[in-house]
Amino acid sequence: VNVDIHHGSTELTHLRQDEQALQGLLVSLRKAMSDIPLGLEKTREFVRLRGRLEWPVAGKLAHRFGEPLVGRHLPARGDLIAAPMCTPVHVISWGRVVYADWLPRFGLLVIVDHGDGYMSIYAHNQSIYAQVGDWVHMGETIATLGDSGGQNEPALYFEIRHRNLALSPRTWCRGHLPRN
Repeated sequence: VNVDIHHGSTELTHLRQDEQALQGLLVSLRKAMSDIPLGLEKTREFVRLRGRLEWPVAGKLAHRFGEPLVGRHLPARGDLIAAPMCTPVHVISWGRVVYADWLPRFGLLVIVDHGDGYMSIYAHNQSIYAQVGDWVHMGETIATLGDSGGQNEPALYFEIRHRNLALSPRTWCRGHLPRN
């Protein structure tokens, strides 16, 4: 029992560190990209797409936004979508790739800035096709789904954020993915 408690405490500490690392990365990326002018019609467009975006992959929800992680102490900031290895990962909307690299425990990670503080995050990829600075269009393949970053099964970790606030992908994407 003591070993389980210690393991749970260690896992919770790692999850909090991961969240802080991702938060810090997003803040620095937002600062770095702040001088890039986005077309006003494109910037305003993302907000209008709420509830109408396509999911980045077809699959089953393995873990939902807001569900507790590790001993019910920390809620999930995104959805984990289980699908076959190497399933194409599609960007949900027009934007600019601001990060495309490895991040501990997130694995191969792509972050797309959609303007006005909105970003989408795609983690645990098998491969990445987009590069930092690339302009991407809705539906474009930016990666393939994998199990990088310590996942036991292939799944895409998917987040939508506005500034530092994680938003439920299910309120932004249309239709419902079945539960795994």
